[in-house]
Amino acid sequence: MRGRRTLEPLPGAGGPPKATYHDPKTGQEFPGLPVDSYSIWNYTVRRGLAFGPAPAELKAKFVPKRDVELAYIGEGSDLSAGDSAPNSVVQQLLDRIEALEARLSVQTEDGPVEPVQGRLL
Repeated sequence: MRGRRTLEPLPGAGGPPKATYHDPKTGQEFPGLPVDSYSIWNYTVRRGLAFGPAPAELKAKFVPKRDVELAYIGEGSDLSAGDSAPNSVVQQLLDRIEALEARLSVQTEDGPVEPVQGRLL
């Protein structure tokens, strides 16, 4: 019977080293990007990003658009209260749906025929 063997972690088994880059204009950070020589050149020279995390004052200016939308919804905003633009878009979509339903409906003597959805066998 052999003795117990412990598995040593393989060098480089964690994948390539990664770091954070940031956009020096907006402060948006991009974590987990590779740091090999080609990637550093690609992200800094070609794409205009800066290596490392964004400074605190620049990071404070950047707020992802989705976070702003969620904060707006979280404030208890009512789209029907003040925003007419979303309501007009919704109304336009409803009008288009009604027009399409009218074009696609088939009239018979018994009334309109409902479209039949295809079934998978």
